[in-house]
Amino acid sequence: MESSINSRMVAIGKTYPAYFPPYSTVYWHYKHWRAAGVFEQLMSVLHGQVRQQVKKSPSGQPCSSLTPKR
Repeated sequence: MESSINSRMVAIGKTYPAYFPPYSTVYWHYKHWRAAGVFEQLMSVLHGQVRQQVKKSPSGQPCSSLTPKR
């Protein structure tokens, strides 16, 4: 078990930028944001914005207010 923990920390160290706060601090914030549903809310907002940009309603149907009038 200890070897897997060590190899995991080595992998994190190789990819984790030195100018970031300590890994434990970043992970602590991530855990709390995930528990609070922050990422789901963010993805929902971003998804809605992308759907507006491609002129589709959240249901998947073209928006009548966004379609060109003929």
